[in-house]
Amino acid sequence: MTEPFGSTRNVVSERYALLTPSGFVPSSLPGWEKAICNVLISPAMGARFAQLLITLEKDGQCVGNTGVNQYFVYVVEGAASIMLDEKKHRLEGGSYVYLRESYGRLAAFLRLGRAGNIRRNASTPSGRAP
Repeated sequence: MTEPFGSTRNVVSERYALLTPSGFVPSSLPGWEKAICNVLISPAMGARFAQLLITLEKDGQCVGNTGVNQYFVYVVEGAASIMLDEKKHRLEGGSYVYLRESYGRLAAFLRLGRAGNIRRNASTPSGRAP
């Protein structure tokens, strides 16, 4: 049986959201190279934070500024490195990084040695996501 175009099993209600990979809408972010971003949860859905699933190709990178947001970065699979305060740190599947609000320039180059997934949660001190 063929599903109608645009049909998914996703459910978004007042109290919960169930998102399936078939309902993900891949997008790109400015300054991020070889990176695909899927929004898993956001304030538009009623949450007080945002959660993104970011898939990087080999040598993919994410560059930005934390602003007033705080970030929790979790590496789902693969390996990456992150540059913080001019120091490079290696990340592997299962490892994470927390960046407090107003950290500054996120010269966080998440360069994967091989393709993998990174999950990023972001929220502001007020509980509102970027």
